[in-house]
Amino acid sequence: MEIEAKFVLPDQRILDDLKDASDLAGFKLDQPRVTQNRDTYLDTEDRLLLSHGYVCRRRKTADEILITVKSTLPAQDAVHRREELEIVMRRSLPPIRWEESAARKLVLDIVGDQKLFPLVNLKQTRTVRTLLDGQRRVAELSLDRVRLKAGDQNLEFLEAEVELVEGSETELGAIVDCLQDEWGLQPSLPSKFERALKFLDEKKPRAPSASMTRLEIDDPIGEAARKTLLCHFRRMLQHEAGTRAGLDPEELHDMRVATRRMRAALEVFGRNLDPDTMKPFGAALRRVGRRLGSVRDLDVFGEKAEKYLDTLPENRRGDLDDLLAAWNVEREARRVEMVTHLDSHGYTQFKQKFAELLEAPGSIPSVTTSVDGEPLPYRVRLILPEVLHWSNARVQAYEEWLVNAPLSRYHQLRISSKGLRYTLEFFSDVLGPAAQPLIESVKRVQDHLGSLADAVVASGILRGFLRWGTWQASDHTLSAANTASSPGAAAYLAARQAEIQELVEGFPAVWAPIASKDFTRHLAELAGSL
Repeated sequence: MEIEAKFVLPDQRILDDLKDASDLAGFKLDQPRVTQNRDTYLDTEDRLLLSHGYVCRRRKTADEILITVKSTLPAQDAVHRREELEIVMRRSLPPIRWEESAARKLVLDIVGDQKLFPLVNLKQTRTVRTLLDGQRRVAELSLDRVRLKAGDQNLEFLEAEVELVEGSETELGAIVDCLQDEWGLQPSLPSKFERALKFLDEKKPRAPSASMTRLEIDDPIGEAARKTLLCHFRRMLQHEAGTRAGLDPEELHDMRVATRRMRAALEVFGRNLDPDTMKPFGAALRRVGRRLGSVRDLDVFGEKAEKYLDTLPENRRGDLDDLLAAWNVEREARRVEMVTHLDSHGYTQFKQKFAELLEAPGSIPSVTTSVDGEPLPYRVRLILPEVLHWSNARVQAYEEWLVNAPLSRYHQLRISSKGLRYTLEFFSDVLGPAAQPLIESVKRVQDHLGSLADAVVASGILRGFLRWGTWQASDHTLSAANTASSPGAAAYLAARQAEIQELVEGFPAVWAPIASKDFTRHLAELAGSL
């Protein structure tokens, strides 16, 4: 049971005076300690935890994550009494993967297999002082400056909390009386979470409308681009909350895919659109894509490393502890950069302006005439055949360049294959079910080359780690001394290099359906039917 008193601090002067005070209610105050906290309150999309009278808070510290599940009983006065369950973990995990605990059981009993998303993100600068009776730690006084951002709106308030440590409720009552009678403080009845949630619900930005996004064969190419971008923009927004929370790596993966597809759409549709209209949005998508990608790539590395460890005998499960410790530090640093970008004014402005553009039918103009005033094709049925043939030609061109090819060439083929797949998917409403076998064949190539790219990147990271003992990728040869000092990482490097060889040797079988005349003939039939 958490027992604490909460008060509204009317201004910075009172906070500073309490920070400088030598005693409170007859108890000595020790030296102030300042910390920076970032709290994320989690719930399902329909707020199941809140409807059952609980909140779930995720607090990130330097070396651990503290999950706290609290009841939301309303306070009648300054003193708040709430049931509190806690669990500590090294990295963010969904509730089903928490260790057995009362907190895990309570959350799963309420939410089942539903995902948790962030409802509220709070930043606070906390000044902590301990109230002492001799050597006995009676209570802790926390002086908090709390900050919250919703779009362009900011909420900031000051609050004081007194939480019992070794003291009694009688002593807490004396402290409460002192703060009310001598310092003139008023009780804070709503919690920080409740104040922040009310503010967010009032300032919540308008979501994109549910207008139709189905492509039609006679759509102007600008309208086809708008519908395609709107579809994936919605998906990006849908996964942003889960990406911020960091509990499910698939949320970040899905958000990154959405940004990638929008960038691919700008390339596919680009030459038939007004460049001045679309250029700023392409630049913004590249920026957010880089932030998401830097974290996602590390997630993939961590997932593959864990799968490798699962194949080892029990006495070798710690082979990569030093490597994963460096990985964790790097990942947290990249996550901070990512979330900082998602919190930035520039990203907020991008979302608002892009939503305004994509929600308005006809807002993206098509290029309909040349610089000489000659008419140009601009409807889907006239442009799509050329787009399909060109996307396929870019892939087929690799056929004669794959014998003894360097690994970089496979990476470039992966990019071209992704472009063909996305083009087929963008126009699937027009092409119909007959396009699906082609999409599946290209996807198998893309997935195979994606695994190859992951193994190549991981090998570079491992070589750098073995050489320098830090999280750096390098093409240098291994240092024998460091290899000997980290045999687990050296063994993992050997496994990933063997994987590269297997993937290269297995690629012709995956590539054969794409390189066949049947694939190109099928594609030509689709184009000819438009």
